[in-house]
Amino acid sequence: MALINIFTQSEKPLNRQELQNLLGLKDRKHFRERYLKPAIEAGIIEMTIPEKPNSKMQQYKLTQTS
Repeated sequence: MALINIFTQSEKPLNRQELQNLLGLKDRKHFRERYLKPAIEAGIIEMTIPEKPNSKMQQYKLTQTS
C-alpha cells in the first residue's frame, strides 16, 4: 500500500510507527530515508509539530495541496 493511500484512508494524522506498520516496513532508518523525508520534501505530507521534528508526539498528515 502506498504512503498516500494510507493517508487518504485515515481520518487522523499518523505517527511514524503507525505508518511503518501499515506499510509493512520494519527498518526505521530505511522508512525515514526512502519514504518519509522524500514525501515531506515534495510537499505531499507535513509534520503536525514542525517546530519539534524529533518530538515523540510527532505525527504526519497530507498537506492541503495533496
